Amino acid sequence: MKKNELIKNQDKIYRVLDVSEQEVLVIDCMKLTMPQWIEATSIPDAETITDDIMMLIIGAILGGLVELLLFKLFGIGG
Repeated sequence: MKKNELIKNQDKIYRVLDVSEQEVLVIDCMKLTMPQWIEATSIPDAETITDDIMMLIIGAILGGLVELLLFKLFGIGG
């Protein structure tokens, strides 16, 4: 892993901020929480993704949430 790399592991997307020998400092792009150090071995199946792919994933999630909200509040859609 490299600094500034985007990685996807299961349902999480992380931005790599720093890398040490055994740990990776990441920020969760889905939750926008404070950066945290995680063991590199805890994300063995992580795949590198591009900013465009991240935006597509986040856009699809947000689009679904907006649609649900409109339906719940105003009965629009369905």
